[in-house]
Amino acid sequence: MGLAVAYGIITSHSGTITVSSIPGQGATFEVYLPQIQVATTDGTHIEEPLSTGKERLLLVEDETAVAHVGQTLLERLGYEVVVCLRSRK
Repeated sequence: MGLAVAYGIITSHSGTITVSSIPGQGATFEVYLPQIQVATTDGTHIEEPLSTGKERLLLVEDETAVAHVGQTLLERLGYEVVVCLRSRK
């Protein structure tokens, strides 16, 4: 997924994305999405259940521990996860 596609998805959900980059050290992208709560008829809030999926996702992360946690969480939600620990050069 390209940055333009990611930006479109994020902004369509009322979110924002920021980037900071240091030459030779890489870039950090921060994604901010609004928290969603559902109001009940008595004015209290309840949390919506987590969405699940059945799609295949590509998770690219250079830290093994972070990649493992991400893979585990996504698989618990029903996704098939392909993990890459580095991009090809």
